[in-house]
Amino acid sequence: MQWHLSGCPSLADFAMRLLSLSAKSNRNVRDYRRSSMIRHIVFFTAKDKAHVDKIVDGLSVLAKIPHARRLEVARNRKSDRLGNEIDVIVYGEFDDEVELEAYKAHELYQESIRQVRPLRELRLAADYSMSTDAEMAGPTRGRN
Repeated sequence: MQWHLSGCPSLADFAMRLLSLSAKSNRNVRDYRRSSMIRHIVFFTAKDKAHVDKIVDGLSVLAKIPHARRLEVARNRKSDRLGNEIDVIVYGEFDDEVELEAYKAHELYQESIRQVRPLRELRLAADYSMSTDAEMAGPTRGRN
């Protein structure tokens, strides 16, 4: 940083320092939001395996809800050697509890329930916060 005779930085130097601090602050906010992100995972089994496509279609309505950072609906590949009972998975990422609750309160969420509930046998849901609940293991430790 250059200093003028008066001992004050030039206006350009001051502006660059301010921008640098602002960029660092924005990165910290993004890192915090990513670390406090909530993951929402739901598993479904179909009463009748012939209805799996209808369940996927009914759950796909959820992707139109704007509150999720990421939302996926997928059929289980059924490649696990120990158990393959689950037919469909919903995976969502939300910035915080407020966004997750807004997602669950949305009218399309209710529409999805109306379509899927009669077709499903089992629904198992789990939510966890990346900042307080997750334990990172192996080579992913420390990565965001």
